[in-house]
Amino acid sequence: MKLLPLFLVTSALGGSGCASSRLTPLAPDAAAGIYFSQLPTRPYREVAHVEATGSVFTRRAQLLRQLQRRQAQVQGDALVQVRYDFVFWWPHASALVVKYQ
Repeated sequence: MKLLPLFLVTSALGGSGCASSRLTPLAPDAAAGIYFSQLPTRPYREVAHVEATGSVFTRRAQLLRQLQRRQAQVQGDALVQVRYDFVFWWPHASALVVKYQ
């Protein structure tokens, strides 16, 4: 019986969850060449795989700008399969750079 209050407290604390959600708005002009879950309808060829890593305080929008700078360096037309992740606690983003045919 003594364990019941302890169980209720730990259940309530654990049940509050650690979930979070994030929104990365895209500027209208930038969104044209960025594909997260779809593929471009135009024929294309893959040019490069690019990655960006930030510090603990780096936002997703900053990672996306880094990917876009690397896209410009290889003269790509779009970023495809953009993914956000964490390497340990460092934010990480990756994408394929494609060139339209």
